[in-house]
Amino acid sequence: MQGETGLAVATLERLGDDVESDLRELMQGTVRRSLRLQIADEMKKRGYIRPNEWKMLETITLIEVDCTHALAHLFTNSNTSI
Repeated sequence: MQGETGLAVATLERLGDDVESDLRELMQGTVRRSLRLQIADEMKKRGYIRPNEWKMLETITLIEVDCTHALAHLFTNSNTSI
């Protein structure tokens, strides 16, 4: 998928889109953590990412990881099944 990101960004640039705004919207609106981090990396390479956005990503990732661990713990220690 990494090569596809570069191709997508190049296409947006050729179309005259505001790539910085497009990437920012994608990063903030993407649910999939791996894709969000990939977009953030592309933004960082291009110098688009702001310090507060990086902090926001770190916070969101920590919350996601904590929730994932809490849910895993809940289900492994539960007598109920889904």
